[in-house]
Amino acid sequence: MDAQPKIARDPLYHRIFKQLQDEILAGAYDADAALPSDKQLEDRFGVSRITIRRALDELARLGLVSRAKGKATSIPDRRQPIFADVDDELGNMLAAISNLRTKVISFRWLKADAFLADKLHVQERDKLLGIARLRSRPSGPVMFSSLYLPHWAAKGLTREDLAAHAIVDLLRERGVVLTSGEQTMRAVPCGPDLARHLGLGAGDPIFFIRRLIRDANHRPVMFNDVSFRWDCFVYNMILEPTRQSATGKPAPANLGTPANGLQFLEMTGLTV
Repeated sequence: MDAQPKIARDPLYHRIFKQLQDEILAGAYDADAALPSDKQLEDRFGVSRITIRRALDELARLGLVSRAKGKATSIPDRRQPIFADVDDELGNMLAAISNLRTKVISFRWLKADAFLADKLHVQERDKLLGIARLRSRPSGPVMFSSLYLPHWAAKGLTREDLAAHAIVDLLRERGVVLTSGEQTMRAVPCGPDLARHLGLGAGDPIFFIRRLIRDANHRPVMFNDVSFRWDCFVYNMILEPTRQSATGKPAPANLGTPANGLQFLEMTGLTV
């Protein structure tokens, strides 16, 4: 019988980051427009200053706080958050790639370096599956993706599986419930190795997406970098006004209550 996978807990700084993130988005600090001092946060959570600073750095990276030496950690004026459902996002991603041909460029087991160990909440040198795939139309390449999965999630996958099926479908077939994630998108210059795969010149623009997906136990399941040719990517957003529910939280617009200005429900789609 296979051993049950270990459930890795989030690093301490990440748990503090998530707690403060939830409180900021809930408006807990709106009156002061600032977080408590670093010392107060150290005392509250019973951790070192280094741990608090790392959590605050994560908040600053998302634009939820502003930090300056010798000043309180302030909270910028915020619009209401935009909401997206992870199933909708993954569904749109699958629809976008369904008509593309897939070529597996590499499929290999490797040892986690410090960066991947931090992202996937494993130990350095733990076993990971690394996959690189190129997706194309008959007219030429569209996107290149690098995907990493921890051993417990990747066990039993084959190169043939990844050539024929989307990783999201393969994981769901194995009973992995994908419930949350983080995604960043930006334009970047294309590196020389990637340029050869995408039929571009080194330094040409590409659209880069970095995505981390977690399961129902909040374990990171896959870490994915996707690079699109600049002329093959469109990000579509359907925006609908949200309305206030009886609990005071944003609710979908079909509840029959008055609209609340500039709050929106985001429904996203990838079109290639």
